[in-house]
Amino acid sequence: AVINDTASDLIVPGTTVLRRNQAQTHQVEVELNGSSSTHVITFGFDDGIDTPNPDTDSDGLLDSWEISNFGNLDQTANGDPDSDGVGNLIEMKLGSDPNSSASTGLPVPSVSGLTSEGFTITFPTVTGLNYQVVGTENLAGTSWPDIGNSITGDGQPQSVTDSTATNSPRKFYKVKITAP
Repeated sequence: AVINDTASDLIVPGTTVLRRNQAQTHQVEVELNGSSSTHVITFGFDDGIDTPNPDTDSDGLLDSWEISNFGNLDQTANGDPDSDGVGNLIEMKLGSDPNSSASTGLPVPSVSGLTSEGFTITFPTVTGLNYQVVGTENLAGTSWPDIGNSITGDGQPQSVTDSTATNSPRKFYKVKITAP
């Protein structure tokens, strides 16, 4: 077989009405030679992912990640084998070690000094994860109300200002992370 470099989809040679390689069009040219009257041609298109199904057990975790970290596909997205409070799905997305409680990959927020607008909490994000800042004035209490709106990560640092803190000399903050 040879590639026909002179093939053209011009309606009339010399016109500018090209149909070749239009958006969302797949064009395949095949030249069949030989005396056989039967030719079999098989075409396949893929989604660009190296493996046919990167999550064969449909648990939300990439098979390659499960195999490299556990040697099997027996894990679940909510599992927490290192008991660090961060589930496997979040550990996978953050790129942290699910077998080490010292490796949570959780963002470390920074908090600005108190201004007339309140405290500003800034934290790194991972694309596709959801972030919610919560805060309290009393660590002994159980109430951690939401501060601002939930934020969808885009890989860039994000900030939330706690305007309720203008009358508070101290406040404690956490950033909760969830997967959509």
